[in-house]
Amino acid sequence: MIPQGQRTNIIKIVNEVYVDANGNPSKTPHPAVVMWLIANEYDNSGGYVTAAGIAQVAAIILQQEKAIGATRVLPISSPVTYGINGDTEGRPAVVKIQELINAFKANPSLPADFVSTRFIAATNPQNRGDTLPGSCPPACSTIAQFLPAFAAFPGLNLLFAELGTGVINSCAGYSPPCTPSERQQAIFDAEALKYSERQSLPGGALLGSCLFKFLNEIWKPCNEATFGVYKYSTPLNYKTYPTPGGTYRVDTLVKKPRL
Repeated sequence: MIPQGQRTNIIKIVNEVYVDANGNPSKTPHPAVVMWLIANEYDNSGGYVTAAGIAQVAAIILQQEKAIGATRVLPISSPVTYGINGDTEGRPAVVKIQELINAFKANPSLPADFVSTRFIAATNPQNRGDTLPGSCPPACSTIAQFLPAFAAFPGLNLLFAELGTGVINSCAGYSPPCTPSERQQAIFDAEALKYSERQSLPGGALLGSCLFKFLNEIWKPCNEATFGVYKYSTPLNYKTYPTPGGTYRVDTLVKKPRL
């Protein structure tokens, strides 16, 4: 059960979204908001977030939409990991997407057609895109593996919520010789984007992909430290912007190589 304090916060968030461009209450969401994303990779949370809890949050959103008298509503998604929870046939992400669907259907506060009318399935394939025969080393994982996996959910739409990789893992799925670099990251990301844009799904559609524009977690000694297609300037430079209360500094970002 969602605690009352969290329920109150969810209602406040919904109210903040249902405003016009000037911040006044509205029956339609602010034009900058296009989707509700409830948690991210709940299957990688160590049990802290559950599918049932996500269904409860979705129900609160729908209840507040009704209280507002919303005339336009937003789709709802909850991205899962790509490769951690596959099924016995090795199809990635299937188990946890099905678990979400089951939780939505089991929640009595959600309408029977919630999955078909509001839910967008999402997964985070930080994997290589399409491949030529023999070009992927043994046991490498590619986005291509998800197409047959998604056949388990006919009629659902799909979003790739985290696409691409960082410099450190940019050779994953590429046969030697391959040297991790910013240019190889660009090759990896471009191939993944190209593949994700041309897929048809059984009864549904691949709605698009999100690529890390800037997520350089420099405090982490791992691939996530170089996810972004932008990076910090070296040495660190800042731009200063005036505000009514003074000035603030913003990091200057530099483009990495593009294809």
